[in-house]
Amino acid sequence: MDYSKIDAQLAAYLKGTSGAEAISVFIYTNKKLDELEKKYLEKYRISFTNEVPLVFSATVSTSAIDELSHQTWIKYFKMSTKMQPK
Repeated sequence: MDYSKIDAQLAAYLKGTSGAEAISVFIYTNKKLDELEKKYLEKYRISFTNEVPLVFSATVSTSAIDELSHQTWIKYFKMSTKMQPK
């Protein structure tokens, strides 16, 4: 996992989970995605509502975050506010 792309709160949360748990996150990209990159995200059931999406909301597993974090076009992951502790 590339922890340099993961916010501190999400990183702390990930350390206490198994690889299969579903986590709601925001995924930030650093460019407009090409068709191969879109297909890669669709593998994780991440869909697009905008022609030029740079931020996605998704529910993915810890292992998916691990795999996605190694993609050069993924800029950052942030824990969704609905997952943050109150």
